[in-house]
Amino acid sequence: MAPTSDDNTTNAGGELFDREAIALECARTLNEHKARNTIALAVGEICSFTDYLVIATANSAAHARGLQKQLQTVFEQYAVTPLNGSKRQQDNSWTLIDLGFVVVHIMTAESRAFYELERLWFSGRELFRADEEGDFLGSAPPQSAKPQSSKSPSVSS
Repeated sequence: MAPTSDDNTTNAGGELFDREAIALECARTLNEHKARNTIALAVGEICSFTDYLVIATANSAAHARGLQKQLQTVFEQYAVTPLNGSKRQQDNSWTLIDLGFVVVHIMTAESRAFYELERLWFSGRELFRADEEGDFLGSAPPQSAKPQSSKSPSVSS
């Protein structure tokens, strides 16, 4: 998906929500459920396929599956559906969830160190960061990402 200047998206139910807010909600949810080194980046100005990346480290394959389930709850709340369901590497070291406007990466520490996605997207604007212990290091102010009804036309993903 090519980035647009419009930061709003309409979900399947016709409700309008802020793309950045849902990226932040994904990051916060992962962090609340013990993902490590969670980061959310705005990459729309430097990336042709998404507007936001969320990257987090899981402690194990079972933890990654649990994090994915918690994100599914967020997706259901906002009536958004991953474009790919989710893609997991054979060895369960990397799970990718693609919403179009947000791509979530849940990785083992080994995969994250090997692929170094933060270095690849270093020029993206940082929205959220938590450290190894899950301590919050900074982000945009918390905001409600709850969908709002809208009759005006908007960009859909």
